[in-house]
Amino acid sequence: MADGHAGDPPPRRRLLDVVPIPRQVSLSITLATGIGLLVFIAVLAVLAWSFGANIRNTFGLLTDKAELTITLAESQLRGHLRPATDQVSFIAGMIQDGAVDPAEQELFQATLTGAMAAAPQIMALIFWDSEFRMTGVAQQGRGNVIAISEPPADAEMRAELRRGTSDRTGPFWGGVTYVPEPDTAALNLRQTVRRGDRIELVAAVVSIRELSRFLTDMDEGIDDAVPFILYGRDSVLAHPSLASDFPGLSWEKPLPTLFEAGDPILAALWTRGEPVQILSESIDALYIELAGVEHTMVYREIDGFGPVPLVLGVHFPTAYVSEEMRRLNQSAFVGLAVGVVAILLGVFMGRRIARPVIRLAVQASRIADLEFGRATPLPGSFFTELDDQARAFNKMLAGLKWFETYVPRTLVHRLLAKGGADSVRSVDRELTVLFTDIAGFTSISEGLTAAETAAFLNHHFALLAECIEVEGGTIDKFIGDAVMAFWGAPDRQPDHADRACRAALAIAEALRADNAERRAAGLAPVRLRIGIHSGPMVVGNIGAPGRMNYTIVGDAVNTGNRLEQLSKELADGDGDVDILISGATAGRLDADFRLTPRGRRPIRGRQEEIEVFRLG
Repeated sequence: MADGHAGDPPPRRRLLDVVPIPRQVSLSITLATGIGLLVFIAVLAVLAWSFGANIRNTFGLLTDKAELTITLAESQLRGHLRPATDQVSFIAGMIQDGAVDPAEQELFQATLTGAMAAAPQIMALIFWDSEFRMTGVAQQGRGNVIAISEPPADAEMRAELRRGTSDRTGPFWGGVTYVPEPDTAALNLRQTVRRGDRIELVAAVVSIRELSRFLTDMDEGIDDAVPFILYGRDSVLAHPSLASDFPGLSWEKPLPTLFEAGDPILAALWTRGEPVQILSESIDALYIELAGVEHTMVYREIDGFGPVPLVLGVHFPTAYVSEEMRRLNQSAFVGLAVGVVAILLGVFMGRRIARPVIRLAVQASRIADLEFGRATPLPGSFFTELDDQARAFNKMLAGLKWFETYVPRTLVHRLLAKGGADSVRSVDRELTVLFTDIAGFTSISEGLTAAETAAFLNHHFALLAECIEVEGGTIDKFIGDAVMAFWGAPDRQPDHADRACRAALAIAEALRADNAERRAAGLAPVRLRIGIHSGPMVVGNIGAPGRMNYTIVGDAVNTGNRLEQLSKELADGDGDVDILISGATAGRLDADFRLTPRGRRPIRGRQEEIEVFRLG
């Protein structure tokens, strides 16, 4: 057999050379000074302009007025709607506890009438039983309450009543609906009543018109202020202009849009409003200029009164703060400009500083993946720390490229994946070993120079290594012109015998294709002998403390080598590859391999004969 696998070492000097930088500064000092200076300039500019514009007075005035108005409006709104919640919960509790029976209509309707008297903003109180029969009371004119009842609701109404009721326990607000008499929209509050397996429903209807009258009577504390309540973003739930009859409402459109409420400032809320920064996180503010008049719009979204949030707000003229607002906008513009400049400078510096760090991360990732061939040296840096980093990395890379020449990368990958000291500790395990040897290598290598011999072996080993690694095998070592590989470690592979046989057949196919090219070039073909055996072997780190190999030893290893040598006697003589496997390997095969029995044969070093098969 000839010498082992040969190759040229990587260019060490080129990897270590880093172009020196004539002037270098400390990265930590540069970052501290640069970023600190930028922040100082930005803060100083913003504070100077903010002080000149009297920012605190402007924000304080606007925020105080807005908070007072919105808080008052929300408090009175909740106070206006809370009686409906209380009465619905009270009635539902009485029904559920058996204190009142809806089947006794006169007594039940009297109870509803008394409950509604305590909350005049309620238009109607209604009960639907499990068969969707309705009974209740409703206001008809001021102070006049009438009893109402209807037969079971139709399918469409039943679906609407069921929606969202089965999984709720407390009162909840439904959507807005249209009430033909007295031609108004209404909010409905519902609560599920459970009596045994029956699911029933109590509801209160609150007139939208009553909400608008409430807004009309509300004292906002701001001159010329107009309060409003929106249902979602596009419909007006309550507004002073809706306190009286509003034409055009219908089942399809129970509420007017922003453009139909007769309030041009409200109509411009989402289209022309410009956000205004105020010292409050609970409300939002917009600045609107319409017909040469400036207005301030403050609003807050409120959940819990229907499937969409309510937008409760007030708009009022801002003449008494307009000049301060202009100064505030100027201050904000200057601060924004300074901030943009600071950000641009920070981004520029950050990118310049981060670029070598990113390069290092990319190259380090390649090294982590053991792709030393793809890793490239790092250039020098203006910063001392980064320049030292590049030099240290390049020295490490040079050493790793030498390391890669002698250590199987695939094996290291698999050992790293398993992790821990146990992955390399010597253990007994059932494995399959494969040996190859070139028949007549001496005659092939005659007349070849050392470089040509190395090139021939490198090419040959590359063909074999690819087939072995595809099947998850581990190349133990190259011995002259021979290869020793095994399956079943470090990863446990129950089908290690199948893998080894598939690899041998793949090697045969690859060698036939390579021999076809050699024959076409006028070269002698390469004949290969392969022996495969399965059995107990010792696998793990074996060697001296300073020079360890992850390898296999044992009688089964020797048997595999003897099988490869036995093919000298049993070879057909006309094939490119001759593969012999032991009976132990054949007995472990799960797949359908073509085997030819070659009888029981004595093996040098063993007392017992072994069964031998030819594969392929």
